[in-house]
Amino acid sequence: MSITEENTAEAAAGVLDSQDLGPHVIQQLLPTRYVLDVDGGSTKEGTAVISWTRKSDKGSTNQQWMFVPAGGNNPGWWYLQTNMGTGLVMTVVPKGIVPVPPPTPIVMMRKGAVADSSLQLWCLLPTEKLGYWYIQNKSGASNSATPMILTLDGDKTAARAVLGAISFTGFETQAWGFAPA
Repeated sequence: MSITEENTAEAAAGVLDSQDLGPHVIQQLLPTRYVLDVDGGSTKEGTAVISWTRKSDKGSTNQQWMFVPAGGNNPGWWYLQTNMGTGLVMTVVPKGIVPVPPPTPIVMMRKGAVADSSLQLWCLLPTEKLGYWYIQNKSGASNSATPMILTLDGDKTAARAVLGAISFTGFETQAWGFAPA
């Protein structure tokens, strides 16, 4: 192995070894700077993910999220798991589970609790604002379909996190940043 190859291998290993997968606070770009929050800190399946003002208390685990690699046949896709110690992950409400008017809400469910695992998998797409990302859901993801991403149903405290079509002109309401919890 040449010195160049050796240094490259060490650098690549260092990048992988230093990945920080959380916990993070997921914060909206808009001036309101809402964060994603498990409603009321509930540990029950089916609890809504909502917007809330960021709590300064480091113990506010209902606002802390871990990126858990999906692995297997899903490289680049992640579970967004609450740091509450429940094992619950962000999940798009499956059609037919509850009669829900559009837009489709995002709730907390156990990993693997739905037949269609793509409803629980997420990836990051860059926005035009450095450091902010769209959070895309895997369900229906293809090169020919409009990406469906995590957004809020309104610009207010306790707005539901919902699945919506990506918007390149109004991206500020759909852009998310990550800060250490």
